[in-house]
Amino acid sequence: MVLVSGYIIGTITITALRVIFIRNKGIYEVDLKQKFDEIGKAILDNGEKIEDKEKLYAFVTFDHKFISANIHEWIQRRWSSFHTSANAVTSLVLSAFIGPAININLSTCWLDILCFLTIMYFYHAYKSRKETIEMINFQTKIKQKE
Repeated sequence: MVLVSGYIIGTITITALRVIFIRNKGIYEVDLKQKFDEIGKAILDNGEKIEDKEKLYAFVTFDHKFISANIHEWIQRRWSSFHTSANAVTSLVLSAFIGPAININLSTCWLDILCFLTIMYFYHAYKSRKETIEMINFQTKIKQKE
């Protein structure tokens, strides 16, 4: 049951992220508003512009092809941190609804802790995502100088 619950929480989290980022075409891994000219120059030989529907793939290609192994591992740790924190937020929010549904009384103290942890994990997820995207953007600047 624990494994199934974890899978369900992960699926709810990814679905929620896709809904939250609906203005970004449901893609939370990349900010589609940012310019991809630098990444395009690095990965495309013909200088074509990268279309919005290709930006996620361009981002991943740049990460895997041009970023050093050490930086790539750092990026993986940040993404893992993001997903772990996002799943924690989902779990905490679900607990506020599931608890009363199965006759577990939520005390004021528990709700205070729940709110604090939810805010803390949300902030950590936000920062981890932001740092990851900023690191890849920074790497494109370094790649331009090479």
